[in-house]
Amino acid sequence: MVLFATPESQLSVGVDADAREWVMQDQTAISCKLCSKTALVLLADFYALRRDVETASEHVKEIRASAGLQQLEQELADLELL
Repeated sequence: MVLFATPESQLSVGVDADAREWVMQDQTAISCKLCSKTALVLLADFYALRRDVETASEHVKEIRASAGLQQLEQELADLELL
């Protein structure tokens, strides 16, 4: 049995219509499985990226908060010098 790999030609030489239909269904199932796996990988990447963004956002908040604390400590030190 010879199968042509080009999309235009899903015909095979010396194979009946039932066999061609089975091959086409199998190719469709493989394509769906690949699409599902790709979608899962993209979804996992999205959630990993989202988690990283949330972590970075929290880190920025902590830095801002600590910078404000340092500013208040400096102002307190300045007032104590007066």
